[in-house]
Amino acid sequence: MADLELAEKRSSFLDEMIVAFHRHLPFQTISNMAIAPEDRDVPSWEQIKEDMYSGRGGICYALNYFACELLRSLGFSVYLVSGMTDVERDNPHVIVIVDGLVRRGDVHLVDVGLGYATLRAVSLDFPNESPLFEDSFQPYKYVRLKEEDPAGGIYRKYARLHKRIKNNDPRHFPVVVDGWAHVYHFDMEPKSLDELNESFSTQIYRNLRLPVSRTLRIVHWVNGRATAVRNNSLLREEDDTGGEGKGRHLRDTPLRTDDEIVAAILDRFSCFSEELLRQAINVWRNLPDVK
Repeated sequence: MADLELAEKRSSFLDEMIVAFHRHLPFQTISNMAIAPEDRDVPSWEQIKEDMYSGRGGICYALNYFACELLRSLGFSVYLVSGMTDVERDNPHVIVIVDGLVRRGDVHLVDVGLGYATLRAVSLDFPNESPLFEDSFQPYKYVRLKEEDPAGGIYRKYARLHKRIKNNDPRHFPVVVDGWAHVYHFDMEPKSLDELNESFSTQIYRNLRLPVSRTLRIVHWVNGRATAVRNNSLLREEDDTGGEGKGRHLRDTPLRTDDEIVAAILDRFSCFSEELLRQAINVWRNLPDVK
């Protein structure tokens, strides 16, 4: 009984920590956007800690790496895996895996760096697919994918899918099957930091073909509702007509000038200086066209 109570407390604590990450450490591309593309690179561990302690957050590499090291320091058995968020382009993503959260051998996913809400640790111990989660405006689930290796074995491979409903979701996902958009897929092979650094340095921080490298974006969740600035739009999560329980969408308010973009961010995310924001906006507006 004592072991079960401890496991339940560990699971509850982890979910609370995940919610706090989404609230206080935004997914944002501003820090990277403020740097000229040719000078961008993966941040050092010291820079990641500084960004997290100051409340600036970052993209998936920084957020999930920090979450993994924090959980490790608290006694959780964790490791990082990598996936792809775009099946048409090399767009890597990093995810935290927690072993033995509730019982020996179980596996949970933690993702505080996607830019969409995942407000819980998601069990991956399902036969075919997880329950449908509606943490925010975008319903999602995880599914198992079967893929054989050359030796005839079966990889443990998973994908995250979003239900394509009318919710003003600004992201475009190129693969949609039966109303479900393929957001990312991953396998369970642990990745070293050196392996992650190599892929993220070339494909995320410097590759201007990818939205994360050429989009000005910041988002967090307060009480489970998203507030974001994406390029020249302020996005706020609201209930659909009909009230609570009828679904949610993002209300889009145009930001027509640089001053309006700066004000919208500073009003909601006070961890940035106006100077850095204007520098990021200037770089964003002058990015070269890339096919």
